[in-house]
Formats: sequence, C-alpha cells, structure tokens
Amino acid sequence: MTAFSALRAIHLLSMALWFSIGFFWPGDVRRTLARGVPHVEALAERVERVLKTSLIAAFLTLGSGVGMIFQLGGMKALPTRMHAGIGLALLLLGIEILLVDPAASKLFRAIADGKLDDARAAAKKLPPLTGVTHLLKLAVFATMIVRI
Repeated sequence: MTAFSALRAIHLLSMALWFSIGFFWPGDVRRTLARGVPHVEALAERVERVLKTSLIAAFLTLGSGVGMIFQLGGMKALPTRMHAGIGLALLLLGIEILLVDPAASKLFRAIADGKLDDARAAAKKLPPLTGVTHLLKLAVFATMIVRI
C-alpha cells in the first residue's frame, strides 16, 4: 500500500465518521430532555463523546487531505472545486468549534445544575446550528466528488 492509498483510506473513513456522527445527537438531546430525570444524567456524557469523536474525525479528515495534497504536488495540482471544498470544510470546522461546542456547553452546565428548563432552552439552539453543519457537509461532499 502506498502512502497516498493509506492517506486516502484514512481520509475516506474519517470523513464518513465526521459527516455521519452528527446526524442524531440533537434528536437524542430533545427526546432525553423530554423524558426528564433520571434520563438526563447520562446525556452530557453521550453528547460530549459524540462531539469529541466528531472533532477527532474532522482533524483526521483535514490532516489526511493535506497529506494527499502534498503527495499530489501542492494546491496548484488541485482543481478549483477542491479549493472550494477545503474552504467549506474549514468553515464547517470553525462553526463546530466556535458555535456548536459553546451551545452544547451551555446545555451541559444547565444539566449539571439540574435546571432542565434552561437545558431545554439551550437545546433549542442546537438544531439550527447542526442543520447548517449538515448543509455544509453536503456542500463539501459535493465539491469533492462532483466534477464540473
């Protein structure tokens, strides 16, 4: 197996994880908060695990992508659509770090303090944010595979 093949395998697997892991946790939050105590006690741990795994997968995706770029000869060797995809992926990562993680942290604090009404209010901010990340993931995917 060549270095490029190994990087591509890492890239595809980590990208699949990064793109798919975020689909269901906002619904899990909503359903768990609706059930109340004692179900909410494990919610923060579950969501934190998902967010950490997503972040690791994001960095593996971007890192392996950079490795493949160097293997191909640098950014000049890439088509414009991939430049756009890289930009969108960086924007996506920024949204996850700067907006989704802080919103989830507010949820975790409210749960830890036993304030379920505050937790429900914090949870209502998550679906629009994760919806934006899903759309960006679709756009990144499209720019990387669709030849224009």
